[in-house]
Amino acid sequence: FSFVAPSSGSVKITTDIALTGSGKLDDTQIALYSTTNVNDYSLFRHLVSNEDGSTNNSGISTQVFYSGLTPGVTYYIQVDGWNTGTGAFCITVSETIDIATPTTSCQSYTATVNGSATGYSTLWFNVYSKPGTYDIGKPVAAIKTSQNLGTVTVQETRNASVQTHPNGVKYMQRYFNVNSSQNTTGSKSVRLFHTDTELSAFKTATGMGSATAEDLNISHYDGTTENCTPNDNTSGTVTLINGGNVTATSIGSSGIFFLEFLSPGFSEMGSHFGLTPLPVEMLYFHGKAGRHTNVLEWATETENNLQSFTLERSADGVSQWIALADIAPNAGKRYVFEDNTNLKKSYYRLKINDLDETSSLSSIVAIERSDRGAVAAVYPNPVSGLLYIQIEADEESDASIRVHSLDGRLMLEAAHSLFKGSNQIPLDMSAMPAGAYILNVTDGVSSNAPMRIIKE
Repeated sequence: FSFVAPSSGSVKITTDIALTGSGKLDDTQIALYSTTNVNDYSLFRHLVSNEDGSTNNSGISTQVFYSGLTPGVTYYIQVDGWNTGTGAFCITVSETIDIATPTTSCQSYTATVNGSATGYSTLWFNVYSKPGTYDIGKPVAAIKTSQNLGTVTVQETRNASVQTHPNGVKYMQRYFNVNSSQNTTGSKSVRLFHTDTELSAFKTATGMGSATAEDLNISHYDGTTENCTPNDNTSGTVTLINGGNVTATSIGSSGIFFLEFLSPGFSEMGSHFGLTPLPVEMLYFHGKAGRHTNVLEWATETENNLQSFTLERSADGVSQWIALADIAPNAGKRYVFEDNTNLKKSYYRLKINDLDETSSLSSIVAIERSDRGAVAAVYPNPVSGLLYIQIEADEESDASIRVHSLDGRLMLEAAHSLFKGSNQIPLDMSAMPAGAYILNVTDGVSSNAPMRIIKE
């Protein structure tokens, strides 16, 4: 059987539909595949399969959940009868999902994840609850990587109520700790699941009734006490993943959504509102282009055990962050810094250093100066063939164009000479697999903001 993936890329496939009469096939098995050529079985890639998991027929009919399909792409289902079983059955595919709820604190779930296997680097590996020998269960999290991670262990705690860190930051009820048996370092794409009910409770607890799932950030803690709770993270490094780096997607009318983000590695992960997990409460952090310098300004409401701010700058907002200055806290809790830079576009963030040697990162501020060229447009997006990049240059120069996967791999690179004025550069993406990519354009001096491109 085949179906076209829905907008959330998440589905439930089931044969758990009661039939009457003789000739029924109650005991089924289901497997889900992706492929780039339905006529070549060597290109089929197994995504998930299950033996049981139903509520009818004593649990021997099959249902399976999967998150990570590419919207609009066709996928394929294989149905079989257990052992030599044959007969009539019904099958449905729907945009819905059900997720596991841990029964103990820091409950562990495992999956084998090998993104280095042929054809699997762009596919999502779902980690399931596995309640029985013949039932894979419900999703807990999903991982996408080009590495062979061996055995991935996801530990999850689902607290009865919203938890508050000693610094006052509140976290969603589900809190995770992720590890792998190999290749533990390096960025990986991660999906964590939450319910709309949990979000409503969180909005009430934080007093942010108008907020949405899109306003949630991720705190990534890397330290010595990675045990499914934020309440004892007193040493180590906390990285804030926020803004355009966290995507919230609702799954049909299931009442469930996932947060997708690029994690700098595996460790504890929790969801919350706000600019920074600890140790300060930010009022604002913004910047502007002055006549000769970029001016950064920030202010805090509270500063608990704060040692200093380290202001950092990057040309692309992703890598090569350079420390510009260490700024000590002051009684007024208001700060200004001027950066004398000739970059067309600069990205800034604050590393917030606590007295107990932990640190966290603020949101990123981008400042673009008008005295150099800029990318004026990128179209069409989504793209199936040629992508056109329009660059306004105020002098002749050379442009470097790079396309990376979401896990940081360089997928495409091109160089073009720019004339003074308007330049339209075609980039052929027809041979690239469908999915999301990051486009970076630089002329060797300045760099434009990374742009998200969808390849159909």
